[in-house]
Amino acid sequence: MFDEVWQDMRSLDADLAHEILESMFVLMRAQTDKARKDMADFGQYLRYRERDFGKWPVF
Repeated sequence: MFDEVWQDMRSLDADLAHEILESMFVLMRAQTDKARKDMADFGQYLRYRERDFGKWPVF
Protein backbone atom coordinates (compact mmCIF):
# COMPACT_ATOMS: atom_id res chain seq x y z
CA MET A 1 0.00 0.00 0.00
CA PHE A 2 2.71 2.51 0.95
CA ASP A 3 4.67 1.64 -2.16
CA GLU A 4 1.73 2.66 -4.35
CA VAL A 5 1.33 5.92 -2.46
CA TRP A 6 5.02 6.78 -2.88
CA GLN A 7 4.95 5.87 -6.57
CA ASP A 8 1.94 8.13 -7.09
CA MET A 9 3.60 10.95 -5.16
CA ARG A 10 6.81 10.59 -7.16
CA SER A 11 4.89 10.66 -10.42
CA LEU A 12 3.30 13.98 -9.41
CA ASP A 13 6.33 15.67 -7.82
CA ALA A 14 9.49 13.62 -7.36
CA ASP A 15 11.41 16.37 -5.56
CA LEU A 16 8.69 16.99 -2.98
CA ALA A 17 8.17 13.24 -2.44
CA HIS A 18 11.89 12.88 -1.77
CA GLU A 19 11.91 15.85 0.63
CA ILE A 20 9.26 14.36 2.92
CA LEU A 21 10.53 10.78 2.77
CA GLU A 22 12.79 10.99 5.85
CA SER A 23 10.09 12.72 7.89
CA MET A 24 7.69 9.96 6.96
CA PHE A 25 10.18 7.32 8.11
CA VAL A 26 10.56 9.14 11.44
CA LEU A 27 6.80 9.14 11.87
CA MET A 28 6.47 5.46 10.92
CA ARG A 29 9.25 4.47 13.36
CA ALA A 30 7.53 6.44 16.11
CA GLN A 31 4.26 4.66 15.45
CA THR A 32 5.89 1.25 15.94
CA ASP A 33 8.17 2.20 18.85
CA LYS A 34 7.92 -0.32 21.70
CA ALA A 35 8.07 2.56 24.21
CA ARG A 36 4.48 3.43 23.30
CA LYS A 37 3.10 0.34 25.04
CA ASP A 38 4.89 1.14 28.32
CA MET A 39 3.36 4.58 28.87
CA ALA A 40 1.59 4.76 32.19
CA ASP A 41 -0.01 8.19 31.98
CA PHE A 42 -1.16 10.85 29.55
CA GLY A 43 1.79 13.12 30.38
CA GLN A 44 4.24 10.48 29.17
CA TYR A 45 2.22 10.12 25.99
CA LEU A 46 2.23 13.88 25.34
CA ARG A 47 6.00 14.10 25.87
CA TYR A 48 6.46 11.18 23.49
CA ARG A 49 4.24 12.76 20.83
CA GLU A 50 6.01 16.09 21.19
CA ARG A 51 9.29 14.32 20.52
CA ASP A 52 8.15 12.63 17.29
CA PHE A 53 5.84 15.37 16.01
CA GLY A 54 8.43 17.97 16.87
CA LYS A 55 10.46 16.51 14.00
CA TRP A 56 7.59 16.75 11.53
CA PRO A 57 7.93 19.62 9.05
CA VAL A 58 5.26 22.28 9.24
CA PHE A 59 3.90 23.26 5.85
